[in-house]
Amino acid sequence: MFVVFFQSLTDEAVLQLGNHCPGLRQLCLSGCALLTDASLMVLAQRCPSLTTLEAAQCSLFTDNGFQALA
Repeated sequence: MFVVFFQSLTDEAVLQLGNHCPGLRQLCLSGCALLTDASLMVLAQRCPSLTTLEAAQCSLFTDNGFQALA
């Protein structure tokens, strides 16, 4: 599992992750409070193998973002 430890991680950083790691299967973004649904959309579009996403304390994520992953 790829674990992110940067609380100041931005949507742009997740975009770069998606661009460079399309085979990503597991990701922990817990505590990355600056991320928005834009990050979830990028993961849905660019990381089709993603099966596990931990997103505790990501208060800017909404149901719309999670539905994009479904």
